Amino acid sequence: MEQWFENEARGCSCVRSDDSCPGFEDCLCKVENEASVFGEDMEAHSNRVETRIKRPPCVEKFVDKNKARMGEELCYTVVIKNPCPDELRDLLFVDRIPKGTAFVPGSFCVNGKEVKPCIEDGKITHKICRLDGCEELVIHFKVRLVGKGHCCKPHAC
Repeated sequence: MEQWFENEARGCSCVRSDDSCPGFEDCLCKVENEASVFGEDMEAHSNRVETRIKRPPCVEKFVDKNKARMGEELCYTVVIKNPCPDELRDLLFVDRIPKGTAFVPGSFCVNGKEVKPCIEDGKITHKICRLDGCEELVIHFKVRLVGKGHCCKPHAC
């Protein structure tokens, strides 16, 4: 009888309070305004003022398998998007290593480049110094199924 590990991460989630990740074109990142005065045969306009709105990045997480056997690897992909034109600085990426798995050394990559993250207390952390406006950063890492997870028998649909 084969056992399967059912993965907790399904699809993607977002850190926004409304649970949506708008496209860059849908993001309100600044408010502009000017005043006008109208009178008899005259018109005057003020200078235009602008207020930039700082918004949190959108974070989506994906996994390459929804079911796996003990000993297999799961590959996680995390996409972090800056929805506004202003850069974001000093972000801290944190991801929990799922119970029953072990981090695969050398598997942590940021935009295709291998990076050594900090692994401590069952968490992976990595400092993102800068994320330019309207840019995205892609993080990949792997874990291997090594211990007791949520097991279930495969079932026919």
